[in-house]
Amino acid sequence: MEDMFPFIDKNRDGQLSRKEWEEASAEFSKMESALLAIRPGDKGEVAKDGVVWKEKRALPEVPSPLYYRGRLYVVKNGGIVSCYHTQTGKLLYRQRLGAGGFFYASPVAADGKVYAASYNGVLVVFKAGDQCQVLARNQLGESIVATPALADGKVYIRTEAHLYAFGS
Repeated sequence: MEDMFPFIDKNRDGQLSRKEWEEASAEFSKMESALLAIRPGDKGEVAKDGVVWKEKRALPEVPSPLYYRGRLYVVKNGGIVSCYHTQTGKLLYRQRLGAGGFFYASPVAADGKVYAASYNGVLVVFKAGDQCQVLARNQLGESIVATPALADGKVYIRTEAHLYAFGS
């Protein structure tokens, strides 16, 4: 709320009047969070028919969605992954990964696998595709906020105090 205060306090007097609060409440009530699939090629403001599909449930708070092999993966706090068919927006699955807590790092993918790292220090590896099959849960023992990096067949994970490289 601190970050929003300057936008709500219209007269900049350091206090919120009833009118300022009511106006801000009215604006906040109009807002919605949504994941949108936009038809490519539109320029400027997107027309209503430019939105191919829209999802309003189980959205990530911080991590970016991951597009991989025709599927869109989103991971939200609590370790809940949702997978969508990108052409239709059909939910293919929504499942817990078995690693709770906050998720700040964005998921990444390579070699048919998706990697999701939790703030609690767990790197979950699951199979990419229409069903969620967890392949591994790796407890690294330190907070992870950085998105894993994939290069030359290795997975690089930066924790609070270490940099790990897994792979051949």
